[in-house]
Amino acid sequence: MDAIVTAPADTKIGFTKYLPGLAATVALILINSVRLDEISSVDPWNDEGVYCRSRTWVLVAYLVCAAAIGGATVTMLTAGASGIGIASVVQVASILGGALLFLVSRSEGETGDGSYGLL
Repeated sequence: MDAIVTAPADTKIGFTKYLPGLAATVALILINSVRLDEISSVDPWNDEGVYCRSRTWVLVAYLVCAAAIGGATVTMLTAGASGIGIASVVQVASILGGALLFLVSRSEGETGDGSYGLL
């Protein structure tokens, strides 16, 4: 059950408490829009920048992950004893764990023509 649902009715919950979860969801989409074989294999003769673009895209995704983890930690430290901060950390950890599990468990040809899912 979510900590916001179980919080007392007089508890004011600002939008900033939702930002770590939203950032983790964006990171999940960013991580899984690149195939794992594009990151791990480089063909120096027929690359056309795919390796560099993929690595840069994953770097941006990991920076968003770090921001989500940092935001959840700050939320936990500033939320007090309401349980919202701990729930935020658990939520972000679950979303990012699911993103990495999905990235590793996909087969090589599941994304189609090798293009990015969002670009």
